[in-house]
Amino acid sequence: MKTSSIEMCGAMAANVACTPPSETVSMCPDPAALVADTEGPLAHDRYLADDALEGREVASQGERCAAEYIAARFEAAGLQPAGDSGTWTQAFAVRAGSRPGDDNALVVGGEDLAVGEDWTPWGFSGTGRVEGTLVYAASGLSRDTSGAATAEGQVSVSGRIAVIEAATEGAPAGSFQTDPHFKASVAQGREAAAVVLLLEEGEPLPSMDRERRPFVGVPVIAARGPAAESLREAARAEATASITTTVDARMGEALNVVGLLPGSDQDRADEVVVVGAHYDHLGWG
Repeated sequence: MKTSSIEMCGAMAANVACTPPSETVSMCPDPAALVADTEGPLAHDRYLADDALEGREVASQGERCAAEYIAARFEAAGLQPAGDSGTWTQAFAVRAGSRPGDDNALVVGGEDLAVGEDWTPWGFSGTGRVEGTLVYAASGLSRDTSGAATAEGQVSVSGRIAVIEAATEGAPAGSFQTDPHFKASVAQGREAAAVVLLLEEGEPLPSMDRERRPFVGVPVIAARGPAAESLREAARAEATASITTTVDARMGEALNVVGLLPGSDQDRADEVVVVGAHYDHLGWG
């Protein structure tokens, strides 16, 4: 069954927010103005890679402009539209980030810390409420950057709230050893009830807007500044805390561009050869 973007949004779960593209669509750049004297495949590269398409992130306006351009090229090549309702495109819903729900709270030693100021859920955090003992697990990894076993790797976080340093000393920036999603996943795999990642001094709280990583099945939060230090001390003292997180997926609409070239052999009229390629990219990434 084919559905419109509004129908697709309406069919989603209550904790999933969806924005139909019609609310954000603007004019796409004129291909003739961008490619100028360029011809052939290079002209396609010139248009699709232009800054005006902002990296063609999936479910973005730049991706929609790229889809429009590709559909026009398909039509010029003599293909037939094979998308939804006789159009060139086939729409499908994708996750386009996260957003905080209405119920997020962190209480440590009777002190209620301010969400959005002292701490925030990560965009990949699970939704739930956990009350239990804090345990300090340093980097949260079983081995340090040299491969040697670490003491924190021997700390049991099972059934407790793991408090972990977001940074890993000696690890190169961007490595899995500094990735918060990896650290949270490791802690969940060790049966942690929840995960607190302590940000480095001066590091801002993470934004949920562009979060596309898979949800972790337990609450995962980031804390900064004095709140991070308080949590570090509380974890070393094995104090108790209560964490409530509500994180909703933000959905958008992405487009496949579908063209059909009919064959000439009537004996194989019911056979289809599918040729595909992706045209989305990293966005501002």
